[in-house]
Amino acid sequence: MRAWLLALALLAVPLAGCASQPASDPAQDSDLAPQWSFTDTEGTEHSTDSASGSPTVIFYMATWCSSCKDMTTEMAQVHEEHASQGVDVFSVTVDPGEGNEDLENWKAEYDQPWPHGVDEDSQMQRAYNVDSQSSVVVLDAEGSLVEGWGYGEATAEDVSHAIEAA
Repeated sequence: MRAWLLALALLAVPLAGCASQPASDPAQDSDLAPQWSFTDTEGTEHSTDSASGSPTVIFYMATWCSSCKDMTTEMAQVHEEHASQGVDVFSVTVDPGEGNEDLENWKAEYDQPWPHGVDEDSQMQRAYNVDSQSSVVVLDAEGSLVEGWGYGEATAEDVSHAIEAA
């Protein structure tokens, strides 16, 4: 029986890495929100501190990503439903080869009026342990992770529920 439980536990370890929700960094002080910042296509800097005071949604995307394109309507719905409540929605490309022109074209094509920028040095991805494009995290007013979804898994309804929980 003990050998069977050990075998089951060893099998579960690799599968744990497939979890879709970004995990918090165990080395990080749980009382402090991760620090992040980016400059959007308009030249405005956004950061943990500037987003403080309201929930924040970060959509990690790339302009070539098909699941990101599929999620444009979900993110537009989140923005439309929650912008008047002070919720910040940000899109950051995880592709360091993309620049402001790529993001401006994306914004225009998919009618996304919220700030878009490049995740320089992947520091925003590391902040919430995001490892793929088409991921979404919802942060509370202090910048702590409320909930997150991996590759293409977030729906507008999921994100709205997390915003309400924040």
